[in-house]
Amino acid sequence: MLNFSTAAISPAFGSIRPVVEFLNSRYIPGVRVYPTRFQPTSSYFKGQLIPGVRFVITDRNAFDSTRFGIEIGYALQKLSPGKIDFAVNRFLIGNHEVIQAEKTGVDPRTIVQNMEKGIEDFTARREKYLLYK
Repeated sequence: MLNFSTAAISPAFGSIRPVVEFLNSRYIPGVRVYPTRFQPTSSYFKGQLIPGVRFVITDRNAFDSTRFGIEIGYALQKLSPGKIDFAVNRFLIGNHEVIQAEKTGVDPRTIVQNMEKGIEDFTARREKYLLYK
């Protein structure tokens, strides 16, 4: 089991427990989520005791970090609609289609499935440019 460090979720989202329960109810392969409180040493919340989540990777082969990131956005949008500033986070997310899907509440499993086709297309296109195989 890999124990990853905590991540802050802004107090603007309210209690952390509903987020933790929601994420765990999604049965995301390879990860469990636990509530925690911590005091960041840097960032906007430096020196403040804030709620956060602790991610424990239970199966690194099953864990998909892309899906997990999308699941976190989905949970926050579902539980606190309108509180995520997608424009500010566009570089973190990096994909306009994913942002639009997150805004409209598309299930993360569907988002990841839709991304697979694009990944397959890219892999096929890049094949002729690879110097080493």
